Amino acid sequence: MTDETLIFRRCDLTDAPELLRVAQAAIATDTFYRQAFGFGPQDLDAYFRAYFRMVLTDPAAEVLALAAGERLVSCAAVSYHGFPCPAAGERFESDLHAALAREQKESFARFLAAYEELMTTPEAQARTEAQALWLFVEPAYRGAGLVAKMLRTWVKRCRPASVQVLCGLVNTGAPDLIESYRRIGFSFDRTIQAGELRLSRFSLQLDAAHPSAAVTQAAHEHAKG
Repeated sequence: MTDETLIFRRCDLTDAPELLRVAQAAIATDTFYRQAFGFGPQDLDAYFRAYFRMVLTDPAAEVLALAAGERLVSCAAVSYHGFPCPAAGERFESDLHAALAREQKESFARFLAAYEELMTTPEAQARTEAQALWLFVEPAYRGAGLVAKMLRTWVKRCRPASVQVLCGLVNTGAPDLIESYRRIGFSFDRTIQAGELRLSRFSLQLDAAHPSAAVTQAAHEHAKG
């Protein structure tokens, strides 16, 4: 199936089971989350169930997907200034506290500290940024340019007018992923060591006059590749 047959849409709570399925399929062949969080398979399931509940109910975040019929094949969460709202954040923490053992809570706290060190920016800058919290693609659909397609559509249809930069975090130990982000137009401006992982902050400046130019060009290049 080609990406032209896929439909872009926003997700809601009814999509939570499908989102979990896509996440499970994507991370089955990727050790990043297990290394970063120190989680086993059951811990990861509990984490994503709690996380999807938070981002699907928080007004300062949205979950986007590409779907083939009723089946999601790629999904991403984007957050804006003010995320998480107090109620959603407290519920997420409560859900994790109930699901995780002490060792996993401590390892997750260490990852969060590294994440905040890398991603926190001054207040005025933070108001102009959107953060890509995670992006998953089903293994069978990798290499089809779905990341570029989703970002391009988000910029055209969903991006708030105040947002001028899209940023996120990536594992530098994934060279193919780094290269795909570079082709889309992302730059890498900060890197830290977090345990055994080396993490980088990526960002893409969105031109107010031509906001989707970089990702549109990347989508065309992926389609030709």
